[in-house]
Amino acid sequence: MFTSNSLRFVRGTGIVPAAVLIATLAFPGLAAAQMPANTSTTDTVGAPIGAPNENWTFSLGLGAAAVPDYDGSEDYRAAPLPIFRAQKGHQYGALFGSRITSNLIPHPNWRVGPIVEFIRKRSDVHNSKVDDMRTVDPALMMGLQAGYDHTFGQSVLGAAVEWEHDVTGSNGGWLARPRVDYRRQLTKRLRMNIGTSMTYASDDYMETYFSVGQREAAKTGFKRYDADAGLKDIGATATLTYSFNESWALGGVVGYTRLLNDAKDSPLVDNVGNENQFLGGIFFTYNWQSGG
Repeated sequence: MFTSNSLRFVRGTGIVPAAVLIATLAFPGLAAAQMPANTSTTDTVGAPIGAPNENWTFSLGLGAAAVPDYDGSEDYRAAPLPIFRAQKGHQYGALFGSRITSNLIPHPNWRVGPIVEFIRKRSDVHNSKVDDMRTVDPALMMGLQAGYDHTFGQSVLGAAVEWEHDVTGSNGGWLARPRVDYRRQLTKRLRMNIGTSMTYASDDYMETYFSVGQREAAKTGFKRYDADAGLKDIGATATLTYSFNESWALGGVVGYTRLLNDAKDSPLVDNVGNENQFLGGIFFTYNWQSGG
């Protein structure tokens, strides 16, 4: 429960610890809200319209999306999309689904900050063969992002690199992800963001989510399979947000991911799944501003 001391802590230590704290408290309820890892455009959801100012701006929202049942599944499920954003100047912390992004430096172009991503437990999936495989515990991935934004007119072209590592020991691996984003204020109320990215995954990560051991092969009928490190996927996402007024906004997100190499060839994908992964969702946000 938040108290006056909690609020003083938030103001005294910055927006990113506040976002991380809120997300950590919410994670037990977010297991069904995991978005594909390369959903790169969503860290601008809830950003204030116009140039950043030195007042605190906040955004709180909720939505729903259709996402793959597991990474590589041909089945989809409904997922809630909790949204929170706190921003002051160019610094921000943002939660979308089960992913946190941030920027700690007060610079109009450069961005550097921690990222946190929650990967849901793999169990009770729709496909019976995959469901018979060993349960993969939930993982908490933590790391850093660094990027640069170039503004020209009403548009922003950004490039960033992300690195994150499992801190829970669930998959014991790491991910590296370069990304390019294009953002444009189409009208006074309508904002568009299109992003592309690719993901490189370590041996341990690939082994956890795409390999099939001898015992699992005997139980499921899959062939034994060892997935190695490499380029895991490429993808693109887009968000469109319409602001009814200074407070309320409606948005949508669509995305496509193509699994590659050892991820695509895994029996979990090649036999019973699909290397083409899609997502689609809709959300509302409420924005407000406090004093400086």
